[in-house]
Amino acid sequence: MKRTIIICLLILILSSQFTYAELGEGLKGSMLSDFETGEILYEKNIDEKLNIASITKLMTYAVTKDALKEGKVHLSDIVTIGENPPKEYGSTFYLNKGDMLPLEVLIESILIVSANDSCVAIAEHIAGSEAEFVKLMNEKAKELGLENSIFYNPNGLPEADKRENTMTIREINKLARYILYQYPEILEVTDKEYMEISPRKYKENTNPLLKEMPLVDGMKTGETNAAGLCLVSSIKLPKDENRDKEMRLIAITMGAEDKKTRKEKSEELLKYGIKNFKQKEIILKDKGLNIKLNKAKNQNVKLVPEYNNYTMIKNKDKIKTKVIVDDKLKLPIKKGEKAALLEVYENDKLKYKLDLFASKDIEKANIFKRIYRTLFGWI
Repeated sequence: MKRTIIICLLILILSSQFTYAELGEGLKGSMLSDFETGEILYEKNIDEKLNIASITKLMTYAVTKDALKEGKVHLSDIVTIGENPPKEYGSTFYLNKGDMLPLEVLIESILIVSANDSCVAIAEHIAGSEAEFVKLMNEKAKELGLENSIFYNPNGLPEADKRENTMTIREINKLARYILYQYPEILEVTDKEYMEISPRKYKENTNPLLKEMPLVDGMKTGETNAAGLCLVSSIKLPKDENRDKEMRLIAITMGAEDKKTRKEKSEELLKYGIKNFKQKEIILKDKGLNIKLNKAKNQNVKLVPEYNNYTMIKNKDKIKTKVIVDDKLKLPIKKGEKAALLEVYENDKLKYKLDLFASKDIEKANIFKRIYRTLFGWI
């Protein structure tokens, strides 16, 4: 299995024939980022408000998962379609009066086949009406700091007055990262190539990359006349000789004129990330690092970070670290107290700083030891 994955990656890398400048051609905007750090690896027009079409359904999913988490609804709930079935054009699950479907199935239908009618059914089940659910969507946007996002409905279709849901690409990325952190089980659904629920016919996943790139596992497509064709895709890359740990990339392409362009540009973004970037280990919590601290009774001191730390760098770049101990550091200090800073440099340029903490109590050396160490280097 591991060998198969490596071969697939090599094929992807070798087939990458494009330049950095070409990545965003034919799109209203695009972005490639590292999921874990949020670092942007490529960007084009990421702060303009854009119509998002069915990318909307990521917010619908987030609000639905919040309701499930709070116990307001359950996956096993049977949703009965009433007198006024939520008829919607475009992608549909063909809901009819009297249909009885588990909420879990409706959720899968909005992620796999982008069912517009299922979004309305879910909204009514959770909030009592579509309008009340949309209020929850906009409240969630505010909670997440998505200041440029506005929602008029739960599926992304144009309103009667032609208004459409809008977000910036930067905010779409923020929403995608939120979902992947809080509800990673979404990938168990978006990674499915099709769903088949009797008596409905075979329904293929709208994500064109699932068959083209085997490691792609999400997340959502979108299409309206005003928005163009859109795709938020994610790929999980395994740890190997180049990457110190697993790595997930998120690619966003907005406003393609046709399906071919959307697929190709999404592929190019992901291939660009695979070919040019890696996760580099900086410091691990269980290993930490050892320094000499003259003020300490036991001069060799182990410091640890709050969490395992990796950084995203280009393959050709060099990483260096430097420990900074404040001259005014007062001993003794207790285990878990801040003891130093770790400066991380990329190509000799400061990239960020990281707090380091005492791995155990650090006692202060007596005056005689400190004098000898200062004068003679005696331990």
